[in-house]
Formats: sequence, structure tokens, C-alpha cells
Amino acid sequence: MTHDRQTVDVLAVVAEAGGAEAAAALAREAGGTEIYLPRAPAPGHWLLELLGDTAVAALLDAFGHGTLYIPMADSAAAERVRERIRELSAEGWSATRIARELGCALRTVYKWRANP
Repeated sequence: MTHDRQTVDVLAVVAEAGGAEAAAALAREAGGTEIYLPRAPAPGHWLLELLGDTAVAALLDAFGHGTLYIPMADSAAAERVRERIRELSAEGWSATRIARELGCALRTVYKWRANP
């Protein structure tokens, strides 16, 4: 299902399919630029290496192949993850369980617990 490229957040699609860390990695690698999303990325393609098969498949499903603008990291999304870490920590969840639930790195949970 192809969506209007203006109405769907590329990083949100990646985060949903591959986790918050995959979305952050894409923003760091290509944020503020355009990339070419091939119809069938070859093994070893940089996007497959960076995001994994599932996230790349989600991008292709959402946007189809072609040129795709990658936005800079979404600070609002990062704040939502930070808030969710606070909530789950307050409920007594372990850092490992939080990281798995949110699809982020364990270091991210520790960092945001230490600096709320």
C-alpha cells in the first residue's frame, strides 16, 4: 500500500517496523537528504545493512521504490520514547524489558533513566 509521501513520516514507518534505534540510525545516516529506495535492494545494500529486511520492506510497502526524502531526527518522537521510559520505569519494568518493548537500545534506557 503506497502512501502520500507528504502525509506519512518516514522515520515513523521505520520505527514501527525496525524499532526506534533503526529510525535514529537512518536519521543520522541520511537525515536532511534524499535517498534512492530500490525496488529490490541487493544483499549488502546499505539500507538493508542499516535497517534490516523488515524495515526496508516496510519502507517499500509505504512509499514504493524511488527517491525518498529522509527527515532529520524527530525530536517529538524522541520525547515520546523518553516519556514512555519514565512511565514504564515508574511501573517497575526492568531496563531490558523496556528496551525490548520500545525497540530501543538498552543504553538509551539507561541514559534516559539517569537524566530524566
